[in-house]
Amino acid sequence: MFEDCIAKVTLTEDKVDWLKEAFKERHKNTCQSTQNRVLRLQTEYNQANTRLSKLYDLKLDGGIPDEIFKTNNHIDPNLLENIQRVFYGRSN
Repeated sequence: MFEDCIAKVTLTEDKVDWLKEAFKERHKNTCQSTQNRVLRLQTEYNQANTRLSKLYDLKLDGGIPDEIFKTNNHIDPNLLENIQRVFYGRSN
């Protein structure tokens, strides 16, 4: 009687192979999605960092008056920190 119950939940080799392939494909897709997200975040981080660096260089070289610098500084000062937090999985 117990063996009959177990036999009903036992998978055939075909089903086991199908499940293995499905799990491998799911894992591959998840890895690719994660890699794409990391690349997108890295690009966004680099762009923000470059913009901030250029902006501060102009300010330090006297290329931007204080009034314009203050009104045109639209980059969130926490942007880089937020991107790093997401990128490295940190939470504060």
